[in-house]
Amino acid sequence: MDVFSRTFLPAAAEAGVAIPTVSRHMPIIRRCIEQDDTTVLVARCSRPEAPLGGEFLMLLTQRRLVVTQETRVLHRLRLHLNANLRHLTNVTWNADLAHSALEVAATS
Repeated sequence: MDVFSRTFLPAAAEAGVAIPTVSRHMPIIRRCIEQDDTTVLVARCSRPEAPLGGEFLMLLTQRRLVVTQETRVLHRLRLHLNANLRHLTNVTWNADLAHSALEVAATS
């Protein structure tokens, strides 16, 4: 088992992402991440301004930020963002303690 698999699966379990969700998103994520890259964070995401846009899965590794999207109605998967961390600018984050959420914004 490579470094990515050894670190991704425990991070996804810690984030409470169900195994079927992980299995659906894995083929897209695998194409974006190198085998020796270590997972730092896995999180389920949403866009409050677009509630019908579906759900997102965010993966942060030591080198990349990958976000995949699953549409709500047809459950289609697509790559939303695949960026090297060095190419991200204007990165901001704000904690929303009232909703136990974190708002993240970046330009790629």
